[in-house]
Amino acid sequence: MNQPHTIRVLIVGNHDLLQESLSNLMSIQPDMELVGTVLTNRDAIEHAVHLKPDVALIDLSISEMESLVPIQHFHQAFPHIPIIATSGFPRKELIENMIDAGVKRYIKRGDTAVSIVNAIREVCQ
Repeated sequence: MNQPHTIRVLIVGNHDLLQESLSNLMSIQPDMELVGTVLTNRDAIEHAVHLKPDVALIDLSISEMESLVPIQHFHQAFPHIPIIATSGFPRKELIENMIDAGVKRYIKRGDTAVSIVNAIREVCQ
């Protein structure tokens, strides 16, 4: 019998509480493995080469949302890795710009755990 694929998740962001919450969430998912948490996009690009995530969950600050440079850089370096973006500042135009920059799904910071794990599973199918 084939063993189900474990989804390898990389979390990018500098909010300790969010990283801890997401880490805990990943630890109780039978089909997910947290392969790393990094603070910056530069770290994400550097570590993704070695960690080989199936999905990147990138938390954006206000300044990053305005430029979307972190998402563009990650997407250019790893176009095969789906990106889920989170932020506490959902504005329709910025969400649309994130999708144009390479984001597969947007999740508002504070959304339910179920919506986060469902989004991860959906973008990895």
